Amino acid sequence: QGGPLWISITVVDTYGNPVPDLEIFVTTLNMPSIRAEESEQVGEYIAFIEFLPLTEGYGWKNISIEVHGQFVQPKEMSDKFTLVVADPNIAMEVGTIVSFTGISFALSLIGMFIYFRLAPTLRRTSTSREELEKSVKGMDRLYLIIVLASALGLAGSMGLYSVGDYGGALILTV
Repeated sequence: QGGPLWISITVVDTYGNPVPDLEIFVTTLNMPSIRAEESEQVGEYIAFIEFLPLTEGYGWKNISIEVHGQFVQPKEMSDKFTLVVADPNIAMEVGTIVSFTGISFALSLIGMFIYFRLAPTLRRTSTSREELEKSVKGMDRLYLIIVLASALGLAGSMGLYSVGDYGGALILTV
């Protein structure tokens, strides 16, 4: 997935002798046919696919090979091969990780500071039932805002991670 693919094809006759000067076409992964070029070794042909589609799922895939030549009866063969999952490229430099972690920590600290500044203003010292209910409703609203902000941060983090912005995803995980 996403990388190049070299396909080596060796053609021999009934007696095991290599067969030169053939036209060989390779078809796989719903891509256009690719002509295999003859290598320096007699009877060996190489087909090169520069970039395999990332959208193609991993697992067993079909490959079809057509052989044409002057003294060869045209023949089409097919087989299966395993397409492996592409290695993820999530490397970030240490400086980038440290800076994004610092920003994440600063955002967390600011949020905690805001919470501790707002919480005392919502507290009521009166013992009347109405004042207590008003205080509880205010704290409930504050908690709701915190939960909604966390959910938005998580959704944003997942969105950034899915498009490859790992630094932004790291910031929003707080």
